[in-house]
Amino acid sequence: MVYKDGEMVKQTDKEEFSVALSRVVGKNMKGKRILVINDEAHHCYLPKATTNKVSNDDETREGTEENEKAMVWYEGLRQLKLQGFRIQHVYDLSATPYYLKGSGYKEYSIFPWVVSDFGLVDAIESGLVKIPFLPTFDDTQDLDEPKLRNIYEHIRGELPKKGVRGAKKAAKEESLNLIEKIKSCGLKAGLAIKPATEIKKILPYLKILDLILVMTVEPGFGGQKFMEDCAKKILELRHYVDENFIIEVDGGINNITSKTCIEYGANALVAGNYIFSHNNIKEAIASLRKYDNN
Repeated sequence: MVYKDGEMVKQTDKEEFSVALSRVVGKNMKGKRILVINDEAHHCYLPKATTNKVSNDDETREGTEENEKAMVWYEGLRQLKLQGFRIQHVYDLSATPYYLKGSGYKEYSIFPWVVSDFGLVDAIESGLVKIPFLPTFDDTQDLDEPKLRNIYEHIRGELPKKGVRGAKKAAKEESLNLIEKIKSCGLKAGLAIKPATEIKKILPYLKILDLILVMTVEPGFGGQKFMEDCAKKILELRHYVDENFIIEVDGGINNITSKTCIEYGANALVAGNYIFSHNNIKEAIASLRKYDNN
C-alpha cells in the first residue's frame, strides 16, 4: 500500500518500492544514518487534501500533475522509513521555496521549514528570479509570517564576540601572558613559525623568548622537500637576536640542507626521516654535526 491523493491505495507500479529502494540506496544501509538532499524542493511535497470541486481546465490539470510528481518524492521518503532505513536529516534546496498553485496550500506561501540565505533574498528583491510575480508588489504588512526569518536571534549567542582585529589582539595578549607564565616557572619558552609566517609577526615576542623554531616544510608528515626560502628567515632573525638565542630548524634536514641552515645562523637542527632512513644512524648524525663550529 502507498499514500496517494490523500489516501492509502494499492501500488500498481511495475517495480515494488522495496526493490526500487534496494536498487537506489544499496545494500547494507539499514541501521545506518542517511542524509537526504532534495534539490528543487518546491516540486516535492505532501499535497494538501482539498474538498473543492475539481474542474477540468488546463490549470487544474497542470496542478494535479504537479501534485502527482511531488508525491513520488514524499512517498519515497515514507517508504524508506517503512522499510527500516534510518533517515537522519532531509535538506530541501530550492531557489523558490514556496508552495505552487494546485498544492492545496496558500499559493506562494513560504515553506514553514525554510532557512534562506540573504544573497537569495537580495536577488529576489532585485527581480533576479525565474518568476517575476514575486517582486512586483510588497504586502509584508499583511503577511502572517515574515519574509526574512530572523536567524540572528537564534545564532547570535554562538557568534564571535569580537571582530577580526579584536580577536587578533586578544590572541597576541594571550600568547604573551602564556610565555610569561612559562618563564615565571623557571622554564624556557619557544615559538614555532610555519612557512607562511613573516618574521615581523613575531618581533613582539623575541625579547621574552629563548627559541624560535623555523619550519622549512609545512607541518604534517615526514619526508617533505626542504624549502630554502623559509630557511632564509634565519638570516633575518639573526638581526634581532644575539648568538645565544636558539634558532632551530625543522623540515627536510639532511647532510646538505643542514649546511645551508648553519651558514644562515641556525644553532639547532631537527632531523627525523634522514637519520632513521640512513643505513648507519651514527654516520647520519655525524654528517649533520660536521658543519657545526661550536
